Amino acid sequence: MGTTRELAFEQAQAKWPGVALDFGTWCRHLDTLGWPGELPATFVSLFLCCACAQRDPEACRWLDEMCSSTSRAEAARENADEEFVDWVMQAVRQHLLAAPTPKIASYDGRRPFSDWLRLVVRRRALEQKLADRAMAGTPVVPPADVRRIREAR
Repeated sequence: MGTTRELAFEQAQAKWPGVALDFGTWCRHLDTLGWPGELPATFVSLFLCCACAQRDPEACRWLDEMCSSTSRAEAARENADEEFVDWVMQAVRQHLLAAPTPKIASYDGRRPFSDWLRLVVRRRALEQKLADRAMAGTPVVPPADVRRIREAR
């Protein structure tokens, strides 16, 4: 038997202190993502993503904290230049939290949030790397990583 929504909600609140999210909003979010019954093991991450999609400042702060090291390292795999990494991180944050439909609301909990986030950062970094090459006049031939990502979509 899985975790009830009420218990999961309480556990998620304990994990993310200071995050304000209405229980009804969270339940609607779970329903939208296809979790009408038993919840995935990633329900704590789903709670945070839902709160971020609702623009809760504390949830966004927690997200920024989560993104800081792992995501920066992922972006740096494409280009270790600090300016490039900063730009990618800002672009990812904008992509995840921008209105009217924040991308973070699409995280469905079917895999670990860290894996999902790493893929979002990787895609953005690869897109920027290709854009940088195009601006520099270098022929734009997508590397194998980009081709695999595009085929996976």
